[in-house]
Amino acid sequence: GYEGTNASQVWVIESVFRHNRVGVTPNSQSLEQRAPQTAAVIAGNLVVDNDDPAAPEQASGGFGLGIAIGSGIGNVVTANRVEGNDGTGILVTTLDTFTPTGNRIEGNVLDGNGLDLGYWLTGDETDAGGNCFVDNRFSTSSPADIETVLPCDPPAGAVVAPIGPVLDSPAGPAPADVPAPPAQPSMPGDVRA
Repeated sequence: GYEGTNASQVWVIESVFRHNRVGVTPNSQSLEQRAPQTAAVIAGNLVVDNDDPAAPEQASGGFGLGIAIGSGIGNVVTANRVEGNDGTGILVTTLDTFTPTGNRIEGNVLDGNGLDLGYWLTGDETDAGGNCFVDNRFSTSSPADIETVLPCDPPAGAVVAPIGPVLDSPAGPAPADVPAPPAQPSMPGDVRA
């Protein structure tokens, strides 16, 4: 998968993320420098079946998530196909001491996820912070009817965003214990290069 802690102005495009614990996660955390994470574009990806307990454990314990924005700011998630993730297909949520702000989730196709779209705030927060969902094809969301609750135009003011279903993260191998992958078609030569 892709985990971009505090990685800003990054484009994650036209890739396949399959059989991880979390497929794609731009996020903000105080354990690393340059927080918060800002301005990533996640577009045109296939994010499928990210619920593999044999994959390396994810630092914050996430599991079963397709695309998870953990307190990122100003990210755009668009034109992705997200399916078969046992947890949430696309999630915008708080992480560490940061609050997600100005994230736009637009034009994605979601199917067969435990929950397709989610917006969850921890604590007593109610400010929508300019986060919005528009023109996605989905069946389930939390809060319900998410595109009406968190529209892009005009942006929502306050919102009640309860934490939805969270899957327990089973024990798994440490990243250092996972063997290197074979040569990849788009990466000629030695994968360690």
